Amino acid sequence: MSGSGLQDMEEREGERITTMENPTGFVEDVEKGATSVDGPSNPDPTLPKSELLTLAAFRKWAGIRGNEEFNKGVYQKAVKRGRSARLAYILSSRLIIICIVIQIMVGAALTALGASNASSVAVTVLGAVNTAIAGLLAYLKSSGLPNHAKSIQMQWNGLQDYIERRERELCIGFNPVDTAELKKIEDMYKSIQTGIEVKSVDWYGSATKQIHSSGTNEAAPSL
Repeated sequence: MSGSGLQDMEEREGERITTMENPTGFVEDVEKGATSVDGPSNPDPTLPKSELLTLAAFRKWAGIRGNEEFNKGVYQKAVKRGRSARLAYILSSRLIIICIVIQIMVGAALTALGASNASSVAVTVLGAVNTAIAGLLAYLKSSGLPNHAKSIQMQWNGLQDYIERRERELCIGFNPVDTAELKKIEDMYKSIQTGIEVKSVDWYGSATKQIHSSGTNEAAPSL
């Protein structure tokens, strides 16, 4: 590698290391007398410059400041995934209710057709629909939905609440963060992510087995 290339890498690394100490544009704001920074909470205007810089650096690291398209912070990821899990919970719970209602209606129609000696084609079609709905309900139940999605939402919301609490503490100059605190937040994020992935794999295998076993069973699974 050329000397200029090494120099460029050193400069970029130096910028990365000093980001936590001197966020771009924030030092100038403090020196001009600014007493607030962008974020959900407003800092105490009496905080010294060093603590304001710590607050700004924490927000930049966690992703509370700005909406970066790439290299999102832990806070941004937690908020986004918590919202996605909430949407999944709402949709799956509504889908289960709709499937149960349809299955009840199909079952009633099958009973009526059987009593009236109706066409076997209609009975076959309704029976196929009933089986398909039973399989879908079995998949949703074995996947842990909607409770699985609700559990994921609560975990991401817990991390979001923790980061916001630490930010509020920094806004009043209480309990400053250090590298150990940042590592703790990173470990919390990784632990949640790993736990969700492991459970998702387990539930997928259970759901696949349940679908195969429900192919010959038209009754709705208990919820």
